[in-house]
Amino acid sequence: MNRLLRVLIVEDSVDDAALLSAALGQGGFEPMAERVETAESMSAALRRQGWDVVIADYTLPRFSALDALDLLKGAGLDLPFIIVSGTISEEMAVKAMKAGAHDYVIKGNLGRLVPAIEREIRDAAERQGRKRTEEALWESQARLAGIIASAMDGIITIDSEQRIVLFNTAAERMFKCSAVEVIGQRIERFLPERLRREHDRHLQTFEQSGITNGGMGTLGVISGLRADGKEFPIEASISQIEAAGQKFHTVILRDITERTRAEEAILETSQQLHTIVHSSPLAIVVLDRNGAVLLWNPAAERIFGWTEAEVLGQPNPVAPADEGWDWLMKVARKASGGETMASIEAERRRKDGSVVHINTAVAPLPGPHGEFAGMISVMADVTARKRAEQDLRRTSDRLQRLSRKLLEIQETERRRIARELHDEIGQALTATKINLQALQRYSDPVLISKRLGDAVGIVDRLLKQVRDMSLDLRPPLLDDLGLSPALKWYVEQQAQRAGLDIRLVVEEESVPRLDPAIETACFRVAQEALNNVLRHARATTATVELRVVADQLCLIVRDDGVGLDLSAVQQRAERGASLGWLGMQERVALTGGELQCDSSPGQGTQLSARFPLTPAPSAQEN
Repeated sequence: MNRLLRVLIVEDSVDDAALLSAALGQGGFEPMAERVETAESMSAALRRQGWDVVIADYTLPRFSALDALDLLKGAGLDLPFIIVSGTISEEMAVKAMKAGAHDYVIKGNLGRLVPAIEREIRDAAERQGRKRTEEALWESQARLAGIIASAMDGIITIDSEQRIVLFNTAAERMFKCSAVEVIGQRIERFLPERLRREHDRHLQTFEQSGITNGGMGTLGVISGLRADGKEFPIEASISQIEAAGQKFHTVILRDITERTRAEEAILETSQQLHTIVHSSPLAIVVLDRNGAVLLWNPAAERIFGWTEAEVLGQPNPVAPADEGWDWLMKVARKASGGETMASIEAERRRKDGSVVHINTAVAPLPGPHGEFAGMISVMADVTARKRAEQDLRRTSDRLQRLSRKLLEIQETERRRIARELHDEIGQALTATKINLQALQRYSDPVLISKRLGDAVGIVDRLLKQVRDMSLDLRPPLLDDLGLSPALKWYVEQQAQRAGLDIRLVVEEESVPRLDPAIETACFRVAQEALNNVLRHARATTATVELRVVADQLCLIVRDDGVGLDLSAVQQRAERGASLGWLGMQERVALTGGELQCDSSPGQGTQLSARFPLTPAPSAQEN
């Protein structure tokens, strides 16, 4: 089967063109030929379609082979161009070949035409293949040059003598010098002197390894040297190729100055945050979205008892004490919804099972894309504050009850004194008045003397009663002579009244005169304690001791009575049913002292009160 050949024939003779087509057909081609004889018709034919070969007569009336050759070149076409002529001199043939013709054939020897066409078609195909390859190579080189020029990383290529043969724009910016300045110079100018020998060793090792390239960071963080002499951190990758019998090494350099600064800032911030978290007096606990512990600081260890090693990666061990897990799950749901909660007061159980009161704030822990990743809890141990608040409430309640009782006692005492004044003193004064009025009617000295004797007796009893009332209210001995004499007098009085064996042990030399607030408080505590012995103890003996020990005034009241249940006494006092014990506690506390009672049913009772030798400011104010 003949091969299709698109041939453009530049010929003014129709017959000659037909002969050429016949010769091509005989040579195994199926020619698709078109004849042209002017420049215009040839240009039109070239525009209209593609051609495989151009065959031209050397001389035409209005055109020539050389003109056709120029027109073909002008069109930018690389087609086999063969001159076929009846008469052509050697000189004209050489001229045509120099102008670009590929071959020439004499019309009388057309047997050479087909081989010439086949050869030139092959040569044209090879030329076009080389051209495409060269264009692709040029395009690749241009693209590579563009990539190298626009790369953000510095790219440097050195030859086998470590001289720079490529230095891209990023390298110029990085090292603050131009490529023109450094091409041909050794790479070591961009390395600190202390690293140059190590660089040579590494390069030699890399060459011998046979590895063609090492990824970014293969060399670790190294130091570069700018043209101004300043060092800066860089990461580098290296590759090697061999061309024209010579090895070339290319390094890609990345200036990590800003990254290093950012990493250092992050590290510093992380260290600061670590210090804040681990030195915080507040418990800081971070949980992941499944409730496992991610962070557990020393304050959390101290407050709850579990160590960090025990809880990391484990479910949160801190269990709600009373409100149950429903409350905790409610908080978790709010946090997962992005809600931050503050000043939540709750009770939790420590590792040892004891209850701790906490004030907590809970915030969601955001993930890298803002999603919910867990919870952050910051907790303060407010157990001491809660206890203080409870103690304050109890003290306030106790003081209120004491105040009410004192008012009741005050009114009771007023009624008693009014009754004494009305019943005893008033009657005595009335009797005295009657006796004195009767004297006005008597003239008998014996009757007058008897009336006066009765009046004097009444007045004596009245004076004693008034004196006893005054002593009960506040003995003058306490103000005039001090605590020891007043206490001695009171113990004797109580012993006589009750018929009880009460012994007083006082180291008078060690008990000086003290502040009136201290002496009054001590006397009233002793007074109340002895009254309790006489009323409730059913004792046969009692002892009162007073001494100064280690800058404290110590009062001890001891009996051998039936004893008492201290917890029951304290409960009655808190309910307001036992104001004597409550009053002693308040008196001692106001001076800054301590009160202690040791007793059990059937074993007697010992009450110990310790007072500072100098009263507390509150006692001085009172």
